[in-house]
Amino acid sequence: MKKDRLKNGQSKIQMEVKKAVAIKEQLIKRKNAENAKCSRVIQDILNHGKVMKSDIDKYIKELKDEVDENLKTIFKSIDTDLSIVSKSMKYSNEKNTEVEGLIKSTEVANFFSDVRRMEKSMEVPVPKTQSTYNSIPNFVPREITQSNIGVLQSEESPEELTVAFNIIQEYQTKLSAITDIVPCVDNSVWIYSYLDSCMANAIPAGKELKVLKSKFNMKVYGIVITTSNNILLSNGTSRLSRLQQLNKTNGNISNTVYNVSPLGPTCIYITSGNKVIVGGYHDKLGRAVFVMNEKGDHETVYEHDKHNQPIFTYPRSITSTSNGNIHVVDRDHGEEGRVVVLTTGSDVINSYKGHPEINKIIPFKPARIVTTPRDNVIVTDLDTDIIHILDSKGNLVSWYNTADIGIYYPYSLAFTPTGQLYIGCGRQASSTVKDAKIYEVTCSGC
Repeated sequence: MKKDRLKNGQSKIQMEVKKAVAIKEQLIKRKNAENAKCSRVIQDILNHGKVMKSDIDKYIKELKDEVDENLKTIFKSIDTDLSIVSKSMKYSNEKNTEVEGLIKSTEVANFFSDVRRMEKSMEVPVPKTQSTYNSIPNFVPREITQSNIGVLQSEESPEELTVAFNIIQEYQTKLSAITDIVPCVDNSVWIYSYLDSCMANAIPAGKELKVLKSKFNMKVYGIVITTSNNILLSNGTSRLSRLQQLNKTNGNISNTVYNVSPLGPTCIYITSGNKVIVGGYHDKLGRAVFVMNEKGDHETVYEHDKHNQPIFTYPRSITSTSNGNIHVVDRDHGEEGRVVVLTTGSDVINSYKGHPEINKIIPFKPARIVTTPRDNVIVTDLDTDIIHILDSKGNLVSWYNTADIGIYYPYSLAFTPTGQLYIGCGRQASSTVKDAKIYEVTCSGC
């Protein structure tokens, strides 16, 4: 009986050994398959690199040929004028020689008749040349990032987010547009309208916003509230390189330690770790994004990429995600734009330029950007009623048409301390009505 039990136990052991052997074989096969796949993927990357290099060489040659053709055209116009000037100089020299001969002449008999003839033809016409000439155009290199070369993607496609927005409350204002909105812990909000140069502190009261205080004739490019409940501004009226602080009690404005000299500050963002991130711009001196500590020391400055080319055209709005990635809305006034994604101490890792279908006809013009409680990023898009939803690396995961729930021209975005989303609206470019609305909404899935 003991031996039978041992035999039964041995059978189970042998069965487990067979299972283990089968699993081992599967793992070895998987390992070999992954090794072969690795070689194949690397070869695909190298082949793609060769194709891209060939295309780049082709485009570089086309650009070079275009520059050569421009040079030929320019030289042709200059050579034409050089020929005119040379002929004029030759004629002038001939006339000068004749005059010089007459001055030195001792032939009295013919002198006066020759002088009379010369006086009638002494005027040398000014050569007529072009007032301006074309010039060789400058070369403006385009940004090369991993995302427009190719990315590694899992065979399992990431599941697209299903998002929904629901309006909790609608607030009417007497402003042309709500270009910035900042909720406070006391349930009030600071709002700013660039079109009206007006900044106000208000508190929701029914369907209205009861204005507690307001400040007019201010050009503000960015506004945030610190963890100590202070208000930081990038004040366009003062044309300073420093951020300024607004005293909520008396409305006085003072300078802070946050300096982006020689540029002027644009957008502002404060991270959960109290880092102050500021966009800087100057039409001649450049544009950059500065990461500063509480003392105002510059810890990181993002200005040029690894090819020493400028990263930004005009930093317009900033946010960051928990992995440390900084997302910057980069768009010059009136132009199409993008969302630039930066990694701490590194180069640009992504550049989102809009939805291929939504922005196929209407260019992507991002306005404001904010991070959601789920660590995604949502962006408003001018000229559409679309909110684009990106992951922490700047990849599109979903989008939402706010017109479906009656919100038109969404512009500014801000989450309240309790997790609701404020959407401040703009207006049609041709409109002059001052009735911009603010919506308090819940957003699920994003």
